[in-house]
Amino acid sequence: KQQQQQQQQQHSEGGGERTNRNQQEEHNSERASQITNAYNQLKQINQRAIHLLELEGIPLDDDDHNNSNNNQLVGNAFLMEIMELREQIDDEASDRESLQRLFDQNERTKTELASDLAEAFGRSDFQAARSLTAKLQYYIRIEETIRETIDELE
Repeated sequence: KQQQQQQQQQHSEGGGERTNRNQQEEHNSERASQITNAYNQLKQINQRAIHLLELEGIPLDDDDHNNSNNNQLVGNAFLMEIMELREQIDDEASDRESLQRLFDQNERTKTELASDLAEAFGRSDFQAARSLTAKLQYYIRIEETIRETIDELE
């Protein structure tokens, strides 16, 4: 009888170890997934900039995307430039070469903004970084629009 009790205790402890092991594996897997997601976000310059701004306590808020705040954040001239660029995409929607030129120009603009953004963070000019991050988001949306328009041609 005593032997049966010891065997039962051993089995229950062994099962506990398996449960603990499973929980630990699940926790490790979840943690690895979180790290991968964080890494992928930080690889994208706009996501990294948004995160750095949040760490500085001056995030880009949803309020920044309404018209009055956006005018202050990026300026009316910039918003007009984006509207004209969108019109250009619409006008060139059936011309793959023109869309590719617009895409290439957009990539150059994003690269310049990324460089300016790095400089702004380097000198701790977080208001400039907020503005540049907002502008970069517009150009990322332009890129998405061009890609979708090209995809529709295929």
